[in-house]
Amino acid sequence: MLGGRIAIVTGAGGGLGRSHALQLARLGTKILVNDIGVALAKQVAREIELAGGEAIAFAASVRDEARIEDMVARAMDAGVVWLDCAGEVVPDYGFMPMERELAGGPGAELKAANS
Repeated sequence: MLGGRIAIVTGAGGGLGRSHALQLARLGTKILVNDIGVALAKQVAREIELAGGEAIAFAASVRDEARIEDMVARAMDAGVVWLDCAGEVVPDYGFMPMERELAGGPGAELKAANS
C-alpha cells in the first residue's frame, strides 16, 4: 500500500518521529528524514538504509519556511505522504505541538497550535 511512495517525516531524529520513520520504511516507503539536527537526521536515514530501506536526511526547522519549501520540492513528484511529528519546547509551557495551515499551500506559515 505504501511501497514506492515517499514519506516526509518531520521530527524524525528521535522519539515518535523516528519510530514512525522506521515503521514506514519497513512497509516499503522511501523516507525523507527531517529533523532540526543534521546528525540525528543522518543517523536515522543510515539506520533505515542498513535495514534495507531507502532514506535521505534533510535538516531543517519546521519554522524555516524556505527550507521546508526546499524539502517539499525534493519529494513533490513522488507521491508524498506527510507525517508531522515536530513540535517545540517552550519555556514555562513544556511541549507545544505545531500545526500547518494547509490553506496556504506548501509555503504556509507554521504556528504553535496553542497560540
